[in-house]
Amino acid sequence: MPGTGEGFGELSVNKAVADPSPGLNTIPATFHVDVVCTDNASTTAEGHFDLVPGAAPAGGPAQTVTDIPEGSTCVVTESPVPSPAVVSYSSNNIVVQEGDQVSVTVTNTYPEVGPSTGDNTPPPNSAAEAVQVTPTFTG
Repeated sequence: MPGTGEGFGELSVNKAVADPSPGLNTIPATFHVDVVCTDNASTTAEGHFDLVPGAAPAGGPAQTVTDIPEGSTCVVTESPVPSPAVVSYSSNNIVVQEGDQVSVTVTNTYPEVGPSTGDNTPPPNSAAEAVQVTPTFTG
């Protein structure tokens, strides 16, 4: 099996989206994620993926970086993070050992959004409040 042979491991990356207001946030179809693995400041393996959120078959399959030399530290980064989402990682700065099959989920959490009608009229039963002005003169 590639990536898990003697002296090597692998890292799979999944994408998830938490959207409490379906249809009201603008969610991209794909998200760009980079994986860079290093050992003693030298790049040992890397992957650059455009991930589709969700589990297969509805979402895209995980993308995998294989043949990562044991002892390498892998960092997963999503860039750019779409506004107003907040990104989180199930784990990061992962030290890969021989035979490892590590999985990381990158999650974008969007804020709850109320429905918008585009109508700026005041709600019913909201009367305008009277304002009294008393002129004053100085000087």
